[in-house]
Amino acid sequence: MGCGSAVSGLGSRAFSEMKSALPLRFSMRTIILASSLGTVLGGLIAPATGQDDSQSAPFETAIPADSEAETSGFLFFPRSGAEEMSATTEPPPITPADESPVSESGPRERPSFADARLDLTEEYQGDHNRFDDAGGRPIPFEPAEADNGWRDSSIQRPETISLNDQPWVEWHKITIQGQTLPTAEEGLGVTSVDIKGTLKFAKLPFLFVTPRVAWHFLDGPPTTDLPPRLFDFSLDTTAFVPLDDRWMIQAGVAPGMYTDLHAMQDAFRITGRGLVFYRWSPQLQVAGGFIYLGRKDITALPAIGAVYTPSDDLKAELLFPKPKVAYRYHHDLDRERWVYLTGELGGGTWAIQRSSGSDDIATYRDLQLLLGIEHKETGGLNWQMEGGYVFSREIEYESQIGNTELPATAVLRLVLSF
Repeated sequence: MGCGSAVSGLGSRAFSEMKSALPLRFSMRTIILASSLGTVLGGLIAPATGQDDSQSAPFETAIPADSEAETSGFLFFPRSGAEEMSATTEPPPITPADESPVSESGPRERPSFADARLDLTEEYQGDHNRFDDAGGRPIPFEPAEADNGWRDSSIQRPETISLNDQPWVEWHKITIQGQTLPTAEEGLGVTSVDIKGTLKFAKLPFLFVTPRVAWHFLDGPPTTDLPPRLFDFSLDTTAFVPLDDRWMIQAGVAPGMYTDLHAMQDAFRITGRGLVFYRWSPQLQVAGGFIYLGRKDITALPAIGAVYTPSDDLKAELLFPKPKVAYRYHHDLDRERWVYLTGELGGGTWAIQRSSGSDDIATYRDLQLLLGIEHKETGGLNWQMEGGYVFSREIEYESQIGNTELPATAVLRLVLSF
């Protein structure tokens, strides 16, 4: 605990110095979120310990089928992972007959489609998103919201439990995400809160439904008249259709409303995705398809790439539009910690009312380079903490009045799921 407190103290001093050194105006929401991240970081020095790795017994994983259009979800204005089409839903695992056993060093991730988390956020659902469009984590190309491969799934319930004894519908996962982009000089500051929950159905194990709501609090810029608040409301429906032990299809659609609650005429938007996964080998999976964002700046994007897992501790998701490389630095019987580097497309489109009283459509866009830490725990609280650099930022209006290029800034993000 001494180390943890020391790290937290150092984090607080570093934050104070950085605040005075950088030309950024941090709001109270920014300071609170940064303080919370520092507290979590302090706990990383002494991660919860389980049994010694040398005494670990094989751990049986159950890869969940999260749904949502994850990321990831949030893209910056949520992570619209392809707008939460971000479909944050991981496809149910397809276990080949020659699947290798669980390693004794810890839980082994199955070489299944669930590993191919195409997190095409902005939802790309906005998980990954993070002023999210369809709901959240920047163009989620995340077939499943996470690689929470341990969470229980109706698809993998013991055969001794009959369908009649299972609830016909239940919550599979609830995700709460908060992020802040501090206000640079003459820039735009954004603080977002994104909440979504995924429902699964015992008698329809291939189907997942994810309602989502997000709030975006804006600060600036002084050169244009964006409203102080924006809102996202969406309902994502995702289905996974396995063709055999190597091929799987994922399809999803997410109607939603994106507005400042004053202009409603053009607030309705539909996002969607269609993806095909192929398990080339236990270590390699390939995927291809499209992500439909319905944004004014980007209508759709191709989704293509591969997921390479050379070992239990390393995974390279070479996927467009959200590449990611992750390394597992700690694990025991029921928890893991990963560090990762990823890139995302952020932004979204909203119907707004201008200061003149006329209705317009505003689109925000940025690119993000992120460094993150992820904690996974069986049957417990999972979390992700990310920070990074946000650049190529701009605001465009359908009327072309007030289009603005914005200076680069930083981003802090915390994601909790249970």
